Amino acid sequence: MQKQQRPVERSCVTCRVKGAQQDFLRFVADPQGEVVVDYRNRLPGRGAYTCFERNCISGALLQGGFQRAFRRQLAPVAPEQFLANVKNAISQRIMGLVGIARKAGCVITGTSQMVSAISRQEVRLLFVAEDAAEGSSEKMTRLAEQAGVEWVRFADQKRLGQIAGRENRNCLGITDKQFADSLALEVNRLKQIAGEN
Repeated sequence: MQKQQRPVERSCVTCRVKGAQQDFLRFVADPQGEVVVDYRNRLPGRGAYTCFERNCISGALLQGGFQRAFRRQLAPVAPEQFLANVKNAISQRIMGLVGIARKAGCVITGTSQMVSAISRQEVRLLFVAEDAAEGSSEKMTRLAEQAGVEWVRFADQKRLGQIAGRENRNCLGITDKQFADSLALEVNRLKQIAGEN
């Protein structure tokens, strides 16, 4: 009988909360002493971890958490710029997941297609562009809410179009539950770090 492996535990360098590694953000220090977010847990070297919380990330910089974890002098960085780097890493992850979902045939775009798909309850998660026209976005979000579909605001129309492999799009639907759950988690993390939760 195979022995079950225990999940790898980590703790936040700021608040000291412990938990499974996948519930934390990983950071590494490069040879120049710059702290870099390792969102996909792929970079070599010693890692330091924080919660997916704005205060924990900026606290690791301001309260010496990274300094203690890496046991070395680190390059100074402005907390707002550092948080922007983290948000960018999560945004890239979201765009990558949507791209994979599109290749798997799990993405719907176009207003008429979207309305039909939502009414048939085929959409698991709805993305609405941040710069979508008010009337258009209200119509889509109202339909989503009536159908019990989770919706989120993300990116602008140009970016949504790019990741959907189309021209500008004001909305985009994910039809696969697994992709939808993964994307909803990433969007929620992005909102936490942006201070929107």
